[in-house]
Amino acid sequence: MEYKIIINEEKLSDILSRLSAFSKGKIRFFDNATLTYRSKGRENTPFCSILSRTPASNLLCTKCNEDANNHCRRCRSTYAYHCHAGLVEIISPVYYEGIYIGHIGIGQFRDTKEPPDPQYISLLAELSGKNVNRLKKTYNSQPMIDPQGIQGATMLLEMTARKLCEENVFSIDYHNTIVRVEQYIRDHISSELTLDSIAANIYMNPSYLSSMYHKTTGNTLSHFIQQERVAQAIYYFSISDMSISEVSSAVGFRDANYFTKVFRKETGYTPRDYRRKLTTGEIVY
Repeated sequence: MEYKIIINEEKLSDILSRLSAFSKGKIRFFDNATLTYRSKGRENTPFCSILSRTPASNLLCTKCNEDANNHCRRCRSTYAYHCHAGLVEIISPVYYEGIYIGHIGIGQFRDTKEPPDPQYISLLAELSGKNVNRLKKTYNSQPMIDPQGIQGATMLLEMTARKLCEENVFSIDYHNTIVRVEQYIRDHISSELTLDSIAANIYMNPSYLSSMYHKTTGNTLSHFIQQERVAQAIYYFSISDMSISEVSSAVGFRDANYFTKVFRKETGYTPRDYRRKLTTGEIVY
């Protein structure tokens, strides 16, 4: 399935900045498509900012973020974890119309129960080229969080994920998928086209395909198929002397009477009358 995620950056920033101000912590959105933080307020906390400025130490942070995002997507639930430096971050998945958009997270916090490893902080100081005492001081400036705080953060993030979806921060552009669906129908207009067969050929769930197509185009797939069959029938009438039953079969109708019913509904004429008007020039193809 081909689609493009559209993010309303202004709405995203507005909602997350308000919640961040209330919670006294940075709530950020991590985009699964780009593996980057989006919207305003994406700057890191002081300790993480130091590590992000040097490629060697930043690589550790990037790997940690990607692993956490993969876990969040796979488990479909809020995830509280310790980053490589021992800081706590809580992240919650954002699914929109069944598609994983990314995650929102808050952190990083010092764990009240797990102090930092002095040797690892020294290693990070070496990788980042910073004075170890300064790095320790910056580390200790991070706010602390306890198990109850993690539970509260979990609730806040899960409510925020729902809020982002309710406020239409995200939308999905299915243009390429729609093009593929409609082209498949045109290419197989003489075949028995069912929702299941179309969905199987573009690797989509049938129910989701039907819903997505109607929501995106305002038309139903079954009606589009009928429109295309009638359009192809008109083309045959204009270039050939095929009988009505032959045209009916050629455009996928197994019952000529049903073909006549659908044709009249779409054009206002029976196939016989339409062909006659084409011949006399009353209708121009």
